[in-house]
Amino acid sequence: MLEIALDEGSELLVPTPVLAQVHRAGHDHAHMDRVLGSIDEYLPTTVKVARQAGELLGRAGHSDAIDGIVAAEALNGAPAAIMTSDLTAITDLVEAGGGSRRVAVHRV
Repeated sequence: MLEIALDEGSELLVPTPVLAQVHRAGHDHAHMDRVLGSIDEYLPTTVKVARQAGELLGRAGHSDAIDGIVAAEALNGAPAAIMTSDLTAITDLVEAGGGSRRVAVHRV
């Protein structure tokens, strides 16, 4: 999916808290660092996005703050696509924000 996005000239954005999640023990850091090397911009989390993430989490019944931040950033930048290993949670959060038509969620 990353190669397709790059071939299409898509802008690749990653909220900075995602880095904490992908650098946990058990992940292939070398592979992730190669992927992250393709990123166009890292988005620092603003107070507005953090609040929006909390609201989405509450509406969707989830608790992972980083997932909430990812969904909030995508909703704010829509149209957008999210690549995630947690399809259910991210889809729930995007739907909680009313963005299911503007934000595509893909499992990686």
